[in-house]
Amino acid sequence: MRYKLDKLKNYYYYIRKKHILETYPMQVCIELTNHCNLKCVMCPHQRMTRQKGFMTKDMFVRIIDEIKGKTEFIYLYGMGESLLHPHFFEMAGYAVKNGIKTSFSTNITLLSEDNSRRLLESGIDFVVLALDGTNKETYEKIRVNSHFEKNIEQTKRFLTLKKRLGSRTYVDLQFILMDINRKDVPKIKSLFTEEERSAINAYRIKPVYISPSVNNEQVSHRHPCYLLWNTMTIAWDGRVPLCCMDFDAQMVVGDSNKQGIYDIWNDKALARIRAMHKELKYDNLQICSKCNLPEMGYFSAPTILANIVFGAATLRKLMPFFEKVFINREKRLQL
Repeated sequence: MRYKLDKLKNYYYYIRKKHILETYPMQVCIELTNHCNLKCVMCPHQRMTRQKGFMTKDMFVRIIDEIKGKTEFIYLYGMGESLLHPHFFEMAGYAVKNGIKTSFSTNITLLSEDNSRRLLESGIDFVVLALDGTNKETYEKIRVNSHFEKNIEQTKRFLTLKKRLGSRTYVDLQFILMDINRKDVPKIKSLFTEEERSAINAYRIKPVYISPSVNNEQVSHRHPCYLLWNTMTIAWDGRVPLCCMDFDAQMVVGDSNKQGIYDIWNDKALARIRAMHKELKYDNLQICSKCNLPEMGYFSAPTILANIVFGAATLRKLMPFFEKVFINREKRLQL
């Protein structure tokens, strides 16, 4: 696979301050839709002003056809609930069929029995189940417009079905840590039976990122953001915002309707921003100057080297451990 060599190149270019990479992005976030059926308190979705819509199948196929064999890992989500897309399963299946490691995250509300079966039978590699509370009051304060009992029932059914089908899909139960739900962390496992827990591959206690478009304070940066050397985000309409943190596409660096993925990744627009990052000139970058992601430890040397040596899929499996040890070390919580 070409991406194995390109991954080494990208890291070399990162440490050598090269800004035009002559490679493909190793990971791509593909936003199938930015429609969502919830109003979660930690999510900037309600502040989003860009038009809402659904990526066409033709656009998705064109993207996959270009990046297959060159991109290692894709995320089929962005600023919306991907199960709302009428062609989600066809699109996910197409990515899997083309040999790209594929991850998907859901708020669980649409995880019906039929959708659960289709998801598990699609061969998708990773499924992230977002569950941020262990009781009705806390959960529904966070996941506004959701129903705690229904989502727990659907999660249980999904886990049971995974066992019954013998699915090898890696299931990550994700808990976004906030002050309101901190006390719930030790109770997560108690929501499920021993058999149901055996279908969960990892429990991820995830910190809240500071959304640059919500944060009003400048962040002191010591590191360039490795995302600019590793990961591309493509919005549902084909435009390419600077990164996944640019939820409102304020800094568009390309358009996949008019350019190929390789051309966007190696264009002068991104090269200029990479150069500013390497020189730590964040003040002139509206999104980057207020983003705390580079300072959270995700782009430390151990993480990047693990990505290179073991691959993105293995690193994804190690992420809960990494966050516990390196990100949440000052507030370690036991499940």
